[in-house]
Amino acid sequence: MEKKEGWSMNKKLHFSGDGWGRMKAANGLWDGMKAVQGRGMRLCSMLLLVLSLSQMANAQTTLSLDEAIQTALRKNFSIEIQRNNVAARQLQNTVGVAGGLPTVSATANDQAQVTDIYQKLSTGTVIERNGALGNNLSASVNGTMVLYNGLRIQATKDRLDQLAQQSEQYLSATIQDVVARVMTQYFEVYRQQRFLLTIESSLAVAQQNLEIVEARQLAGLANNADLFQARLDLNALRQQRGNQQSVIILAESELLALINEDSWQPIAITDSIVVDSGLAFGSLWGSLSNNPQVLAADRQVQVQALTEREISAQRMPTLRANAGYNFSNNVSNGGFNLLSRNLGPYAGLNLNVPIYNGGSLKRQEQVASLATRNAQLAREDLLDAQTTAFFQAWERYSNALQLLTYEVDNNVLSKQLLDLMVQKYRLRLATILELKQAQKSFEESGYRLVNLQFEAKSAEIELLRLAGKLQ
Repeated sequence: MEKKEGWSMNKKLHFSGDGWGRMKAANGLWDGMKAVQGRGMRLCSMLLLVLSLSQMANAQTTLSLDEAIQTALRKNFSIEIQRNNVAARQLQNTVGVAGGLPTVSATANDQAQVTDIYQKLSTGTVIERNGALGNNLSASVNGTMVLYNGLRIQATKDRLDQLAQQSEQYLSATIQDVVARVMTQYFEVYRQQRFLLTIESSLAVAQQNLEIVEARQLAGLANNADLFQARLDLNALRQQRGNQQSVIILAESELLALINEDSWQPIAITDSIVVDSGLAFGSLWGSLSNNPQVLAADRQVQVQALTEREISAQRMPTLRANAGYNFSNNVSNGGFNLLSRNLGPYAGLNLNVPIYNGGSLKRQEQVASLATRNAQLAREDLLDAQTTAFFQAWERYSNALQLLTYEVDNNVLSKQLLDLMVQKYRLRLATILELKQAQKSFEESGYRLVNLQFEAKSAEIELLRLAGKLQ
């Protein structure tokens, strides 16, 4: 009865009027058009996605470690600034800047004047004239050279030498730091990409697991719980893959920023992590004092000591030699002397002996002495920090190397275990929980292996940087 009543009602609704029937037919046609249009839009979207992914893959720029380092050395702003500082110090490092060369100057003066003259001579003659024109012309060439000032010139020149060498040490330290940062970030990108490969491998297993569960369900051998769990695991790994791809993009962007390249372009890493297991503790420890930052601190101590010498030299007399040529021509159309002209060379010595300056020099010496002491303390503090960083890096390096020997075997075993569990699960000899546990062990082993490789490599880079041997 229910079916019959339902049929009659539908029939009544359908044949109650031609307008309603046409409306339903139009709606059906419209739904069909929307379905076709939806499938067409999805197809176009898929085609566009494939094309965009293909273009991105083709647009990837391959980047080797050596290329990244060379690009950073050419384009890094910090290195360029230090190079300019080196050039400036070299320009200043001359005897002339230190005051050891003579200074020569030329002066000239021409002055016209109108004067009222009244002169009464001893002979009784009176000269009186209003508005007399006159012209005074003088010129001279003067040269001065310091003969002795308590060896202050030599101390200044030595200080300029030390500053020039210190700027080169700062440049070397900046290069070492930039190279270390580029290498570390380069291998960071590699590490994140290896994480993605591990996720992809696990994702392939999850996809295979889902296909197995679906096939069993069709055969009536699996329930919905297994199917839902397989889909949840697959979706979780897809989300994890998406997050990891975002992490890779950020790591690549930071690497490109270090080498001053466009941070939006995708890159393909060509070098893998190769750890040098032959580093010797004694050799690196002996080279710790050759770190460019430590050498620059040594230079700063010497610079402050030379500054003390310069200030102390001010207590000594200063002897200068003066020489030059003078010319003067005075013309007047009134008065006793109508023309006066003098010209000729001159030479002389000037001696300046400091006697008292209110204790200012003594205070300058005390301040310079404190600055030297501070430079020594800063050098010791830097060396202590470098020593601590060296021991920490060596501990990280040796520990990572030791753990790597075990983790390589663990990674191989975890992959074999996962393959075995997949086969057993396919044959219904293992549960889904056992398969998930094997999959989790494989993922964790992959993460640990890459992390240990990165840890050992980053510690190796730090050790070489501290020893001043980073190439």
